[in-house]
Amino acid sequence: PNLSTRRSAAVLREELLSSKEPVEINFEGIELMSHSFADELFGKIAESSGVEVFRSQILLKNLSSNDQLMIRSVVNDRRRAAAS
Repeated sequence: PNLSTRRSAAVLREELLSSKEPVEINFEGIELMSHSFADELFGKIAESSGVEVFRSQILLKNLSSNDQLMIRSVVNDRRRAAAS
């Protein structure tokens, strides 16, 4: 129920990036997602693959509004950093 470590996010990121098909991530039952987990998973995917690929290849389901805002924030932060 808790997504909190960069290490677990990095493992999941590699699995997601190896998929040739769009991936659905269901957050049902997740009680906590840390900022560092979100950054390591979603921020780095958006940074390495681009926001458009991120949006077209990853479907986020049953995500709380707070987690939606956090993911949007880490994706935007990584996008700005990459543009600098």
